[in-house]
Amino acid sequence: DYTIIPTLNILDLAKNKKIKKIIYSSTSSVITKPTTTLITDETTAVSPMSNYGLSKYICEKLLELECKKNPNLTCIALRFPAIYGKNHLGGIIHTLKEDAINNRKIELYGEGKYLRNILYVQDAVDAIILALKSNLSGYELFNIGAETSLSVLNITQELIRLLDSKSKIELSQKISPNNFNAFLDISKAQNILKFHPRTIQEGLKLYVQDLKGR
Repeated sequence: DYTIIPTLNILDLAKNKKIKKIIYSSTSSVITKPTTTLITDETTAVSPMSNYGLSKYICEKLLELECKKNPNLTCIALRFPAIYGKNHLGGIIHTLKEDAINNRKIELYGEGKYLRNILYVQDAVDAIILALKSNLSGYELFNIGAETSLSVLNITQELIRLLDSKSKIELSQKISPNNFNAFLDISKAQNILKFHPRTIQEGLKLYVQDLKGR
């Protein structure tokens, strides 16, 4: 697998080169899709609904097992939500941005009511740096996300406003493929790593400034 094999190779490299710390980028999609609301922390039951989520979870467990065998190795897994930034040419924010820039009508399934947690790229980088500089030992897992969740409608409205777009929003009753509210409990990262991310509104503002070449 494109995720599992490289992780095994990195673990072999760490053993041969006596590398003492590995920071692993995982995903919040290792958690099962709920029926209504998802409030997830590091103890939430895992049951991935995609090959991508499954492979990420397998890699988490590979790192945890290696740390149990090697007391000199520290592995820190960071579970990220959807990340957005100027050079990320995919995902919900990129799609919404493209529609808004071109003043296209934006159709929001589920009437845009579902809450999402998305993360500005600089906050993701900051979390990685904090994990790298930490004095933790063994295996540790952290939820990483924005300070709060926001509805898809509010996210879209904010992007339209920041981009001075003429796009109109159509609130569709079509069922969203992710018809649940998502909340991430990041208190462990806040308390231990001292991770203090921006709100989604603050991140979107910086994102648009990046697009405009600040």
